[in-house]
Amino acid sequence: MDMLKLRQRIGCAIVEFLLLSLVLICPVAVPAAERTDEDEKPKASSTTSQTVRPSSSAYQVPQVAVVDIARLEKEHNRLRAAIEDLKKEREANLAELQRDAGKIDRLQKQLEEFEEDSEEHRELTEKLGVAQAVLAAKRLNFTEEDQRQEAKIYFQFHGEVTAEIRNFAQRYGIHLVIPYDSSDVGPEDSKEEILHRMKTVPLYQSKIDITDYLLHRMNPPYPNRVRAFPTPR
Repeated sequence: MDMLKLRQRIGCAIVEFLLLSLVLICPVAVPAAERTDEDEKPKASSTTSQTVRPSSSAYQVPQVAVVDIARLEKEHNRLRAAIEDLKKEREANLAELQRDAGKIDRLQKQLEEFEEDSEEHRELTEKLGVAQAVLAAKRLNFTEEDQRQEAKIYFQFHGEVTAEIRNFAQRYGIHLVIPYDSSDVGPEDSKEEILHRMKTVPLYQSKIDITDYLLHRMNPPYPNRVRAFPTPR
């Protein structure tokens, strides 16, 4: 009988020890209604400090960039070469028109040497009219062709610039690219031109100007890495 009581006491002592161990090891659960702000804050590690990163779904601030159209037009090598070729063609056409105009002037002087009722005067008058008509048609044709070629050059320039801007914006996560004109405004400009510049030239920081990048891309050879720009995403 004494042995049975001894075994019961030993068993109770073991159970009490196990219960006490569980209480010491396991943290006490705090009801949600009784939790404080301190309980909700993440506990910093005693060994290493880790920065809490925002989730990938967090809102990102839109990025903005500006492009100097005046600089692109002045420093785009192939555009300037095409404009120079067009300028040479204009000069050649102008020289041809001047030669034709000189011939007409000589015909008019010859016409003055003949009497109005003479056969020579009638033939020369007809010849002069044809020359004047040809000159007018040629001048119109040169003007239209010049405008067409210039429009084609700038259309290609516009397409290349917009493509480079789109690629850059997608590469660096830019949501808006604003064009502006940095050419100088002088006191000789009209009020309308000055006010127009004030409305169209944005206030900007130089760090968001991507003109240098575009010029590097459009004027070969291309560099491996453009300075002052972040690593693409």
